[in-house]
Amino acid sequence: MREWLLKEEEEKNKVGRPRLAREEALKKARISIIISVVLIFTLLISFLSIVKKESPLNVINSFIPIKTFYNKENNEGFIERNYYDKNSNYVMEMKTTNTVESYQGTYKYTIYKLSNNEWKKVIEKKVDKGSTLFKIKVKSKENKNATYKIKLQIINSSKIDKSFAPTDWKFVNSDKSASKYAYKVFTVKGYYSPVPYDELKEKKKNKIYIETRKDDPRTFILNTVVPVKVNVSYTEQERKNKLSEVQVEGQHSFEIPEFSRFTEVKFKVCGDKLGDKALSTWTVSDDNKCISNTYVLKPERAYKY
Repeated sequence: MREWLLKEEEEKNKVGRPRLAREEALKKARISIIISVVLIFTLLISFLSIVKKESPLNVINSFIPIKTFYNKENNEGFIERNYYDKNSNYVMEMKTTNTVESYQGTYKYTIYKLSNNEWKKVIEKKVDKGSTLFKIKVKSKENKNATYKIKLQIINSSKIDKSFAPTDWKFVNSDKSASKYAYKVFTVKGYYSPVPYDELKEKKKNKIYIETRKDDPRTFILNTVVPVKVNVSYTEQERKNKLSEVQVEGQHSFEIPEFSRFTEVKFKVCGDKLGDKALSTWTVSDDNKCISNTYVLKPERAYKY
C-alpha cells in the first residue's frame, strides 16, 4: 500500500504550463485521506474507552444524541429523558427543539399528585425564557409509589400550530395557543424498571409474573408456581431476535443485550391451563395454554444519570 501511494510517475511533465493532477494521483489522495480519518477515529475511540473505562460500543453510543433513542420521536416537540438520580429521585430532563424555540414563549409545568382519587396540585413553575434544557425533580423517598400527572405548556408565545408533546405524552389541542398543553401520568418507584407499576403492585400469590432488580433492569426474572415452557423474543430497530426456549419451574433470569434504542421484549409462557395463573396485564390464548406480555426496555443512557 505504502509503495503504491508513493510510487513516482514514470512520465515527467514537460517544461511549460503545469498539467492538472492525473486521476490516478487524485485517487491516491482520496484513499490517503480516508485511511487517515479512519485511523484517527479508531485511535480516538480506543483512547476514550481506556480513559472512561467503558467498552468502545458504549463510547460510540455516547456520541449519539438522546433524540435518536426513540423509535417515534416528535421532531417539533420537547425531548424528554427520565431517570432516577443517585439519591433515587425521579428526574425528567426536558430539552427544546428548534420548533419549540421558534414559539418564543415561556415554558410552564404543573405537577398534580393523585390523592383519594383526586388530582391535587403540588408544584407550578415557570422556566426562564430562552432555556434550552431544564430538569424537573420529584423526591422518591417521600413519594415512593405515588402517582403524578405533569402538565407542560408554552405561554406568552406566537401561534403554536404543532404538537409539542414529548414521546409517550398526550397532547391537548385548542384554538388558543395558551390553552394547548402536553401531559403524562407517571408513578415514582424509586428505580427504573420496564415492568409497569400496575403490574408490580398486583398481588402475585399463585401467579406467574416478571420482576427486575433495582441495579439491573435489563435482566428479566420470571417466577412461576407450575412447570412451563418460556419463549423470549426482543425486537430492536425492526430486527427480531430470540432467546432459546427453556423449561422453568420456580425462577429463571433472562438477560437482554444493551441497544442504543428502545427494545420490545415479549414473553410467551406455555403450559397446562395457565389462564388463572396470569396477571391482569397479560394476554391469555384461546386454548388457555399460553399467556404472553410485552415490555418496552429503554437504552441504558436513557435511564442512567
